Amino acid sequence: MAQQLFLILFAAPLAATILSMALRHSRVAEYATVAAAIVDLAVSVPLVLQTLHGPIIFWHSYIRIDTLG
Repeated sequence: MAQQLFLILFAAPLAATILSMALRHSRVAEYATVAAAIVDLAVSVPLVLQTLHGPIIFWHSYIRIDTLG
């Protein structure tokens, strides 16, 4: 589950940037940035709640996220 959340966390701003560069309209860029920020906030809250129950370890113990990290 954490892997999918991290993928969304990093993909949302990237998608907003690509959309903003492709369409070149300031309103579209603003809406895409706000949408990416809302998605990032919505994804960050479950990640924080997961770390309260114990560390998140994935990618063969290469990445470890805990409350101190």
